[in-house]
Amino acid sequence: MKVMKKSKIYIAILIVMLVTCRFSFGQSTTLTLTGALEAAAHNNPELKAAFNRYLAALEKIPQAGALPDPQASFGFFVSPMANMNGEQLGNIQLIQMFPWFGTLKAGKSEATEQAKAKLEGFNSVKADLFFRIKKNWYQLMKTDREIKLVQQHIDLLKSLEALVEIKYQAPGTGMPAMNQAQLPDILRIKMEIPEKQNQLASLTDRRKTEEVTFNALLNRDTNAPVQIDDSLRMEVLPAAKTAIADSILQNNPVLAMIEKQNDSYREMEYKNRKMGLPKLGIGFTYSVNEERAGNTFSKNGNDMLMPMVSVTIPINRKKYNAMQKEARLLQEAGKEQLTDTQNQLKVQYRNFIQKLDDAKRRADLYSEQELLARKTTDLLITGFSNGQNTYDDVLQMQNKVLDYGFKHTEAITDYNTAVATAEKLMNAIKIQSYEDD
Repeated sequence: MKVMKKSKIYIAILIVMLVTCRFSFGQSTTLTLTGALEAAAHNNPELKAAFNRYLAALEKIPQAGALPDPQASFGFFVSPMANMNGEQLGNIQLIQMFPWFGTLKAGKSEATEQAKAKLEGFNSVKADLFFRIKKNWYQLMKTDREIKLVQQHIDLLKSLEALVEIKYQAPGTGMPAMNQAQLPDILRIKMEIPEKQNQLASLTDRRKTEEVTFNALLNRDTNAPVQIDDSLRMEVLPAAKTAIADSILQNNPVLAMIEKQNDSYREMEYKNRKMGLPKLGIGFTYSVNEERAGNTFSKNGNDMLMPMVSVTIPINRKKYNAMQKEARLLQEAGKEQLTDTQNQLKVQYRNFIQKLDDAKRRADLYSEQELLARKTTDLLITGFSNGQNTYDDVLQMQNKVLDYGFKHTEAITDYNTAVATAEKLMNAIKIQSYEDD
C-alpha cells in the first residue's frame, strides 16, 4: 500500500511538472533581433528556395564534366551472309565519343562559375531578408513607443480632468460646482480623451499588422505575439561613412553575382570554341559467325572483332561561330550590367548618407524639443492648479510633447533603417544559417 501511495505521489508530481513545462513553453517569450535573424536564416521559404537553387547548380558541375553516353547497336541478318569466316549472323557495335581536349574541363568551369553566381544570388536574398526583418523590427519598436506616448497623454488628460473638478468645487461643500467657468474645460477634456483613445486603438491595430508581417518573414504562426524587450536607440554604423562606399563595391552580393556570371560566360566562349573542333570516337564491331559447309578457310566459324576509330568533322561553322558570338555578347551585356549596378549602388550610398544625416539632425532636434516641452508642461500644470494658466495652455503644450515624441521616435527609426540599408548593401550582417552547418 505504501508503495502504491508513493507511486501515486510521483505520478502526480510528474503530471504537475509536465503541465508546468507545457504552460511555460506555450507562453510567448521575449524575442531578440539576433534570435529573429537566426530563425529567419533557417526557416524563411524564400531563402530556402534560393539555397536550393544553389544546390541544384552544384549538381550541374558533374553533368558538364561527364562524357557523352556510349552508343551501342545490334544487327542480325534475316538470311545469314556468307563470308570468308563462314555464315555471318549479326553484328554488335559499341563506340564512345570523346570531345576535343579541354572541352569537358571548360564545361565544368562554366558550371562552377554559374554555381558561384547562384551562391551570390542566395547571399543577396539573405541580405535583403535581414534588411526587411530589421526594418520591421524598428517599426515595431516605433509603434510600441508611440503607444506608450499616447497612453501617457491619456493618463495626463484624466489627471487634468480630476484637477479641474477639484479646482471648481463649490466652496465648503467638497462637491463639484457646475458653473460656466468649469464647463468649457470639462467638455474639452471629454472631447480630447476619446480622440486619443481612438488614436491608441489605431496604433494597436497597426502593430498587429506589423506582427503578422514580421512573423511571415520568420515563417512562423502569423498570429503569434511579438514581444520586444528593447529600448529604441540609435544603432551603430558598421563602418565609417567614408569606408562604407568602398566596402559596398567590394562586398555587395549583387555585384559579386554579376561578376561570377561574366566569368561563366568567358568559360562558355572557350567551351564553345572547343566544341567547334573535331570529336574522336573509339569502339569496336563484333561479328557473330557460324561454320559454312564446304568452306575450307582455317577460321571458318570464328567470330570477328574489329577495332574502330571515328572522327566527327564540324563542317557547319555558322553554328559554332554563332555559339561563340553569343557568349561574347553575353559578356558585353554583363560588363554593362556591372557598370550600371555600380552606378546604382553609388546613388543608393548617397541616398543613405542623406537619410542618415537628416535623421540624425531630426533626432537631436526633437529630443531637445520634447524635453523642453515636458518641462514646460509641468510648469503650466502647476500654474493651472494655481489659477495662473488656462487649460488651453496646458493642452496645447501637452500636444507638443506628443508631437515631438512622435517625431523623435520617427527620426530614430529612420536612422536605424538607414544603418540597416548600409548593412544590406555591404552584406555586413553575418548570421549562421544552414549553409554553414
